[in-house]
Amino acid sequence: MGLELSKGTVRNNLDAGVLEPAMSKVKIIQ
Repeated sequence: MGLELSKGTVRNNLDAGVLEPAMSKVKIIQ
């Protein structure tokens, strides 16, 4: 995963995969 994180496009995909569930958790908490 470390090498993939150094690639912009792959990093963006991973960020999107992490941010979406995080937003869901925030909505559930609120």
